[in-house]
Amino acid sequence: MNEEPLSRIANLSANFATRYGAAPQVIAFAPGRVNLIGEHIDYNGGVVLPFAIEMGTHVAVRWRSDRQLWAWSDWAGESCNGLVIDELTPRTVQSGWARYVSGAVAQFARRGLLRQGLELIIETNLPIGAGLSSSASLTTAITLAVAQLAEITLVPWEAARWCQAAEHEFAGVPCGLMDPLAILQGRRGHALKIDFQADTTTAIPLELEEYQLILIHSGVHHSLAAGQYAERRADCAEAARILEVATLRQLVSADEHRIAKLPERLQRRVAHVVSEIERVQQAESCCRQRDWRGLGTLLTASHRSLANDYEVSCPEIDQLVELLIEQPSTLGARMTGGGFGGCVIALVAVDAWAAVAEHVQFEYARQTGRRAEVWSIAPSAGAWARQEPPIAIQ
Repeated sequence: MNEEPLSRIANLSANFATRYGAAPQVIAFAPGRVNLIGEHIDYNGGVVLPFAIEMGTHVAVRWRSDRQLWAWSDWAGESCNGLVIDELTPRTVQSGWARYVSGAVAQFARRGLLRQGLELIIETNLPIGAGLSSSASLTTAITLAVAQLAEITLVPWEAARWCQAAEHEFAGVPCGLMDPLAILQGRRGHALKIDFQADTTTAIPLELEEYQLILIHSGVHHSLAAGQYAERRADCAEAARILEVATLRQLVSADEHRIAKLPERLQRRVAHVVSEIERVQQAESCCRQRDWRGLGTLLTASHRSLANDYEVSCPEIDQLVELLIEQPSTLGARMTGGGFGGCVIALVAVDAWAAVAEHVQFEYARQTGRRAEVWSIAPSAGAWARQEPPIAIQ
């Protein structure tokens, strides 16, 4: 379990007690995630290298005496109350954030695992729409909290599939399994290698020593439900169908002659997937050998592929990448997350990252009129849930 400031947990419990008149029975936390490299290849049977970060989502929950779902979102500043847990469908929930909550709870309800209704409070310090997997953080925190409350044991892959189903069915986002798996199995000081062909996970050391990973939010918020993400998945599925392969993971660079027979747009999509899988494999080797310059080169090459072949970047993200790699202390940079906005990750000399960040923020604001927010980040521990002792109600 992450070491959480006692004040944050105490405040969450106190807020819960104030709203619902009793202390929560379970508190759960699910971090956000940053993908070091391996973008848009999880749903193509590929290999990815994400890691959990310290920022994330807390959920407090307790049973109700009826069959209703009551939820309060601290960041949205609104509630979603009175939904009957046995009648949760995408049609019965209108609010955007409540769709994720209802979708996660519905996975338990449809399996007959909830004996009563639920009361929840949700708090997060993850920026929404920044590509840090705020939605998977939310569904994972709820899934772990409710499982702990209902005394249900879920292995990580099963829990991840439940979270994925919640997003597919209730939010209309055809997301992959990378985000919930990274959140569930995050390990301090390590990236998580996820192989979606073998369905395996492996912790890969990511101790950067004289280098530092930084995350820069472009200020451009994305929405994967807007359709572009689904279009990229459809492109990949169509390419796999034409090439008669189960997934694009089965292709390698030597299949260039086969790929050349595809329509031009699909050629570029496949080119990204094939080259990105190779970059992930090379990045794993760099991490194990502590070849940070090699890793930085791969990060920048990944961004070029995402921007040009997969077309999921945007002018602001491209501008941040260029500003970063112009700095001698930066080894490499790339967009991270689903794209169309969000964040850039960069590998920078530890004694220069603050100066690099200040320069990039200034130039980005001057050139785009937007404010870029910067965090230094490191691989952190994954999600947890625990029973809460009762607190005194004032």
